[in-house]
Amino acid sequence: MRDTVWFVQEKHNVAEGGFVLLTLLVSFYLFFLAGYSLLAIVSPIWPLLTLCYWRKHWPTFASAGLFWLVGLCLDISSTAIIGSYALSYLIAYCVVTVVQRAGALTKQMKKAKRGYAEALFVLIVVFIFQLTDLTIQWGVGELHFSWLYFTPTLFSVLLWPWFVLFVQFFHRFFKEGV
Repeated sequence: MRDTVWFVQEKHNVAEGGFVLLTLLVSFYLFFLAGYSLLAIVSPIWPLLTLCYWRKHWPTFASAGLFWLVGLCLDISSTAIIGSYALSYLIAYCVVTVVQRAGALTKQMKKAKRGYAEALFVLIVVFIFQLTDLTIQWGVGELHFSWLYFTPTLFSVLLWPWFVLFVQFFHRFFKEGV
């Protein structure tokens, strides 16, 4: 007889979906707050961090469609080429999914060094996201490359643990308040 493993997912209500959308709106605000100033060099890619967080904690909600929609919203509201962020976020979704599946295979290692595994997860996802965006800019002829282009990757990795704690704190507060 074949053993069957059933994965039981925690049920989420509509209010929690509202909290996810609120975190995405806050991440949009932080993304555009940095803009194209000097602050953009030290600012992580907030929408991508938020989507990575929700993909890890609520994978049924943070789907490929949500990643693409966030990228499209960023395309429309910024001076980027229409579709460049959408494609970059869609590729980031694929990378997140592959890294999560590879991480599931090495679950014991993850338990031992969870912080390092999550930092490596963020490093891979954000770096490939930025590499994709850089390739699109190069293909269109709008390449203004500098090694400072990759500093948001570094700051995303450094701020990931505090970002997770911050979102979890407010998520718990939001659940109790609703």
